[in-house]
Amino acid sequence: MKTFKELSIRVDAINIWNVLEFKNSEMTIQEIYTSLSISFEEAMLAIGWLAKENNIFIDKKDGRLILSKCHSDFSFG
Repeated sequence: MKTFKELSIRVDAINIWNVLEFKNSEMTIQEIYTSLSISFEEAMLAIGWLAKENNIFIDKKDGRLILSKCHSDFSFG
């Protein structure tokens, strides 16, 4: 059974994915947590979840972390 915190992280991850999908561009972590009205900690937990599942790409530009959707259609076979 999932804990409340696990469900909360999952909901935040889905919301972050939806924001990246809707914007269809890169966003900073601050832009993400501000647009969703969640804390920095909540955003980082959800971003970690998305990164673990290979659903987002994290890059660094001008000293800031930038997130975008993964556009990988690569497969073996």
